[in-house]
Amino acid sequence: QAQSINMATLRYTSWELQGEAGKILLKGQSVGNGQTIDFTETGVIAKDAEGKYTLTIEGTGTVYTKAE
Repeated sequence: QAQSINMATLRYTSWELQGEAGKILLKGQSVGNGQTIDFTETGVIAKDAEGKYTLTIEGTGTVYTKAE
């Protein structure tokens, strides 16, 4: 399950791992201004030298870090 945090207008509906290691496809809907727009984002999951996981959304510069 995937879900956005503190972004009520961004709803993730599904996700799937891609064939390439560390790649994930996120699907969802952006809801606002009386319309709903479907979207798909590709993310890259990585683990740094300290063992912390990040999810970088390609093409946006957005990086999420796993909470401890």
